[in-house]
Order: sequence, then structure tokens, then C-alpha cells
Amino acid sequence: MPIHHGITEAEYNAMPGLRNSAIKGVLESPALYKHGLDHPSTAKHFTIGSAVHSLLLEEGKTVVHVEVNDWKTKAAQEKRDAALADGKYPLNNAEHEQAQAMTARLRSDPDVARHMRAGQTEVTITGHDDRTFTPIKARLDILDVEARTIMDPKTTATADRESFGNTDPAEWRFLFAVISKSAPYQMFVTELDEDALALGRRDRDRGLDLYLECQRTSKWPDFPGQVGITTTSLPRWALLS
Repeated sequence: MPIHHGITEAEYNAMPGLRNSAIKGVLESPALYKHGLDHPSTAKHFTIGSAVHSLLLEEGKTVVHVEVNDWKTKAAQEKRDAALADGKYPLNNAEHEQAQAMTARLRSDPDVARHMRAGQTEVTITGHDDRTFTPIKARLDILDVEARTIMDPKTTATADRESFGNTDPAEWRFLFAVISKSAPYQMFVTELDEDALALGRRDRDRGLDLYLECQRTSKWPDFPGQVGITTTSLPRWALLS
């Protein structure tokens, strides 16, 4: 597993290899994934999670504090748009205070602090899928080689342990530091269990097979496996209410 340091996001995007988000995209809609490849968007979309990510892992190099209380005035909007055009994340006063508080909360967690001290941030890894020999790549938020641990900070509307989940496959120990976007910014660190890892590996294999099939046939269907009229069931929460 080659490990690359100092790779910018633009350089990472230009590197050969499928990333996990691409495999997920193909599984959701091959046609939509292909459209995105053929018509790449250059727009930079702001989320508070993006700002926290930069403050925590990149010393805030892509964050710009615009000292306004909101974005209602034309002058404020021009400063916001200029920052976005420059590839930065603009924060007004309230957003800046929120992002700083969330970052401080994450840094105060002993598990996050330990792996950040021992590990490295924004690390790129490359390799090949063992089954199909397809080139793959990943950009890891925190990599602690000695502890064989990968950590991924996540922001969420509420720090609800039951509703949070992810099935990204991992050979190492994979931890998520989950933090609420609302004060008092509750957080927890969680680890994927074996069932989640197995599901992630299964979905990765399905996505790789589908991608290779679409590439081989030059056919990118709207949805994988869709034939004729489909049946829609109610979500589980509706059946239990």
C-alpha cells in the first residue's frame, strides 16, 4: 500500500485509480456517475463540515473569516463569492464561531488527540483491487500507521449513535469521530463492526464489477438492475409508527 504525503486535492483528483465515492456513485446510478465524469463541476460548495475539516486537519488554510454577521448585504455576498471562487470556505462571524467550537471539541477528545499526535493527516494511498486488479486510491483524514488505525471526522445534524452508520470497507481499524453541528457539539468515536465491514466489502465488489461492466459495454444505465416497473416499499420507520 504506497503512502503519499503532501499531495494536494487537485493532484489527488488527477491521479489514476477509482476512489470509494466513485464506486458508491456507480452503485447509486451509473448514468449519473458518467454524466459527472463527462461534465465535471468546478463549483465549490460550502458546508460547515468542510470548514471544520480544514481547521482540524489543515490548520484552516482553506478557511476565510469574513467579519460580517450574515450574508444579506451585497458587500458581504461579494466577499463570500470571491472566497469561493478562490477555492476557499468563507465563514461569517456566527459560522466561524461554530466551526472553531466544533474543532476545539474534536481536538479535546483523547482518542482524536492521540491519533492526530501519532499519525499524519491528509494522506493519500494507492494500490490495486486484489480481485479485479483495478487501480484504486483513497485520501485519508488521519492515518496512524503504528496503531494501524484510520480515523475519519464526520459532522452530523445530531450526534445520534443509533442513526450514524457507514459501510466503507477497511482492512485496518477504522474509527469515525462524529460531532453534532449544533451546540453543545456532542461527539463520540465509533468503530465499524464485522457485519458493517463485510457489507462494505460486498458493496465495493458489486460496485467494481458494475463499473467494469459499464466500461466494457459503454452502457451506463440509470439505475443498476432496473428492468421495467419497480416496486416501492414504505420505509421501516413508517411501518413502525
